[in-house]
Amino acid sequence: IDFSASTCGVMKSCVLPDQCYGGCNGMGFSYKLLSNSLMKIELFSVLDGKNQYVAVGFSNDDKMGNESVIECSAMGNERYSLKFSYNNATPSNVRISEEEKIRASYFTQTNTISADGELYCTAIVNISGWSQNKE
Repeated sequence: IDFSASTCGVMKSCVLPDQCYGGCNGMGFSYKLLSNSLMKIELFSVLDGKNQYVAVGFSNDDKMGNESVIECSAMGNERYSLKFSYNNATPSNVRISEEEKIRASYFTQTNTISADGELYCTAIVNISGWSQNKE
């Protein structure tokens, strides 16, 4: 897997939790602002039979309800890809209708690797005009 923790705090900011709801399972997230409109992200996780995705939510408070989410997941028999979704007030994750039609407008230079029981996903994300509008 291509994630390097050695550059955390130097070249990028990292979230490497040791306690997570449902367990962390070797997951993490990094980001680096490239400009006012572009951010490079990395998501990674150890995969097991119950955890076939990795996601990060963006919150204005310390709760994860009503939040935008970037996930790296494989739905059904699809290949892994980066997607947008959101957490409702419950919080439960909700699919965005026809999200695949807007995905290419926000993600560039995507790379997803699933190998040796690990998942690694990276992309440049266009964050200009990012809103909390879920639709």
